[in-house]
Amino acid sequence: MLKSCILIPNRFISILNVEVKQNPIEVDARKFNCPMPLLKLKQALNQAKSGQIILLKATDPSSTRDVVAFAKIAQHEIQLEKNGKEFHFFVTKG
Repeated sequence: MLKSCILIPNRFISILNVEVKQNPIEVDARKFNCPMPLLKLKQALNQAKSGQIILLKATDPSSTRDVVAFAKIAQHEIQLEKNGKEFHFFVTKG
């Protein structure tokens, strides 16, 4: 079972089996070290419309810290799923 978390600025809500109801824009940053996953996310966000979801796939554990911190500062909603050694970030552009 995948454990999912939704991070909202200044709050942390843990939930299970969250489904994304929209087809996300996929960004594959697996095998890249930081800061590359964050830079690829920023590029996708620049192209996305408000409310669009970007799925960032990363394998670098330090990306969890960087991507979550960026999302909070930029006021984007973020959901993080860990699947084996991969991290899947569902970022909704604010």
